[in-house]
Amino acid sequence: MELENEKISVLIADDHGMILDILSLYLSAQTDISVKTASDVEAAADLLKTEGSFDVILLDYNMPGMHGLKGFDRILRSNASKPVAILTG
Repeated sequence: MELENEKISVLIADDHGMILDILSLYLSAQTDISVKTASDVEAAADLLKTEGSFDVILLDYNMPGMHGLKGFDRILRSNASKPVAILTG
């Protein structure tokens, strides 16, 4: 995904602070990546409303508000045609 003179926008949604911090620090260190974070599905949905779509979303499968795949579907519909990766662990 090459965007000429633009940063790749990434949303990371995870309820584990350590994972959120590590991923955010690592990706933010890249000069061509802009990172926003959310600690639950509601915060991620709010960011999608206020920021618009993201180029990539990294989404924790097992966090508050996910309710199985319902939370994933909600995020996917808000960021149509862009990649959403589900993380679990």
